[in-house]
Order: sequence, then structure tokens, then C-alpha cells
Amino acid sequence: MTLRFRIELLLDTSPDGSDAVRRVVLVDRETELQHELAVAFLLDEFGQTPLNTQIAVLLDLAFFLEWQLLRARRAEASGKAKAPFISPEGRVLAGIRALTSREITEYCRWACLSADKLATALQDESSTFALLATGKAVKFGTSNRRIRTTGNYVAWLTKECDPRSELTAEEHRMLEASAQSIRMEFHKHIATGDDSVEVRSLNDEQRSSVERAIGNGGPFPQTPTGQRDRLIVETLHESGLRAGELLKLCCVDVMESWEYKPEHFTGCIKVVEAQNDPADTRLHEPACKTGGGLVPISTSLATKLIEYIVGDREAAVFKSNSATPFLFVNHEGKYEGSPLGRRNLNRILAKLKSFESLPSTISPHVLRHTNLNHVYKTATSKGRDAREIVIQRGRWSTKSTMPDRYAARAIEERSAELVQQRDRIIS
Repeated sequence: MTLRFRIELLLDTSPDGSDAVRRVVLVDRETELQHELAVAFLLDEFGQTPLNTQIAVLLDLAFFLEWQLLRARRAEASGKAKAPFISPEGRVLAGIRALTSREITEYCRWACLSADKLATALQDESSTFALLATGKAVKFGTSNRRIRTTGNYVAWLTKECDPRSELTAEEHRMLEASAQSIRMEFHKHIATGDDSVEVRSLNDEQRSSVERAIGNGGPFPQTPTGQRDRLIVETLHESGLRAGELLKLCCVDVMESWEYKPEHFTGCIKVVEAQNDPADTRLHEPACKTGGGLVPISTSLATKLIEYIVGDREAAVFKSNSATPFLFVNHEGKYEGSPLGRRNLNRILAKLKSFESLPSTISPHVLRHTNLNHVYKTATSKGRDAREIVIQRGRWSTKSTMPDRYAARAIEERSAELVQQRDRIIS
């Protein structure tokens, strides 16, 4: 089903062409005009966030706007006895509360369903407003995000669309209180359930399987694409990079000989935060959730990456007749020489699912957890400050609770080992 609103990616360039900014907008398919309020809210509240975050916000707002269309159509179909549906911004301009409690409750029920259900209801001319919000449910994370974003948007409308040009201190306080009241009314519908699946690290046997897959006997052929795939898995396995960080790596970020202390050298990868990058031509720009930093790697891996840059990668980019700064590129098809995307990265990891003892859940995220868990246990066994090392390796802030999860995991595993040893002694 096609929804009324779509997201468009724009590239705003300066008059002299020296600078450019990637941004997203919400467009009405019927009028081909931008939804100005949604775009203004996005710029006000999320203007400095990664492009993927902005896209998620607009998807939530598009869902809310579709719901308003459904409300308006059913109010019209119910007969002249009932008043037509007035948009939240129209109500605020008229001095009325943006949405009633009943409307907020109804919207939050719809927010738990897939967008297809809303599109189907919109296309059903015979439906009445009494039609219940039932159908395929989305995950808690999706519905909670929709509700939270919509609540913040309606609260923003309450303040921004207020028709009064000047407010006294008391009027300003009352307006803030009204906006907060609406926000809290939405937020009370946020579900407390958890449908997430815990990401487990690979065990020692599975780690060995990954290392064998990286070798010549693995599932990757001896072709430029196969060699690249093998190198990607090895980089994820050894560095613990996130998927987005790997896809955002540039050729200049690889250092073959990094002096980490006087007269001691190793390979290194430089992770750089560069969101909304005009040089990134991919439709969905890879996201980097943590900060930048240096990630030590083996000299042998760094050498392989350099050889890839000056070998297969250079050949692919040369054939495409277009330059790109990003490290990993496509080696065949119409996108040859262009930066690798997340979908192709997932396909590369999928090749490992049928290899030896590796689980079907293997992903870049699993390899990251495996690497950091292994680093934590190794540091602990050598008497090092494991928390500090994992923070540096994972590029978290010192206030992050993520290192504590690896500490808890290590304690759980050690406890299980001690129980097994005890049982063997008793038996």
C-alpha cells in the first residue's frame, strides 16, 4: 500500500559550490509540497543528529499525518451531524487543545500496528470511524518511538503555533505546562515490555570457525568480491567495529605502522564521526553510534587493507570512472566502484551462517560483542584495567554502562565454569 507522504533526500549546496549539506524532508505525494511544520520540527529538534535518525523521525511523523487523514475521512463519512476533524495546528491557532485525551489514546493504539494497516483503512471508502485498530503489531521499540516522537511533535506544535505574538511570564509558563501535559499524556502509553533479543558472543569453538572462514578454506571465493568479503569479516572480527563504522571507513583511516609508544608499532584504524557527509552518496548513510577514536589492529591486517586499497579497490573505482573516499566498494554490477551499503554487508555475513558451527544469528553486532568480550577477559586475566581498555576499544564515554555488561558476562561465565568444576569433583 502507498502512503500519502514520502521522504526525500536533498543536497543543499552553497552558492559557490564549496560546501553542501544532506537533509531529508517530508513531501505530500498529491501536492508535491513539503510538509513545512514537520520539516521545521525536524530542524529544530533533530537538525544536528545523524541522517538515519532524521529519517526515523520523519517516518514517525508521516504515520501520524496518515492517521490524521484517516480521522478526517471518517469524520466526513459519518455525516454532517458531526464536526469535521481539525488538525492539531489548526486547533492551537483557534485556541483549542491540540488533541483530546481520547484521540491520543486512539492514535497510540494505531501506533502499535504496521503502516500497511493504516494505508488499508485509508483506502477502504466504506469503513467507518468505529473500525478498531487491529492487525499486525510492530515491535515495542517501533511503537514506543512513534508515540514518543508524536508526543514531542504535538507539544512542539502547541508552543510554535500559538497565535499570540507576545506572552507574559505567566502566559509563557502556562503554555509550557500545556505542552508538557500533552507530552506526558502520550508518554503514558509507552509500553514497558521488551521484545529485544539478547546478543550473545560467540564461544571459543565458534570464534575458531570464524578464523577458519577467513582462511582460504572458507565460504569466500578467490575473486575480488570474495577477497573483499573475507577482508571485511576479518576486520570486524579483529577490530570490533560497528557495521556503520566499518562502512564509513575511508582509505586514509588505515595506518599500517602506528607508533603506540616509543619504538613500538602496530596497525591501526581511525574511526571518525562524520554524519550527514556530502561525500557519502549512499541513499541510507551508515550510522555511527559511538564516538571516534583509534582502534589498534594487527600489522598483518593493516597490510592486507593497504594491499586491497592499491589493488582490487583501485581497479574497481577506476572502472567506474568516479572517485569515492570510502574503503570498501562494490566490485561488480552497475554499482561497481561505489561505496558498499548495509544490505550487501548483511549478505556477506549471511555466507557464514552455513559454515561449520556458526549460528544463524551471526552479524556484525555479534562479532563486535565477541571481540569486546574476548578483550575484556584477556585484560582481566593479565591483571589490566579491563574497564578502561573496553571503553577505549568500544569508544564509549567514561559514564557508559556498556563495560559493566561485559564485566557481568565474564562473571557469569566464570561462575558457570566453577560450578562445572565442582560437579566434576563431586562425581
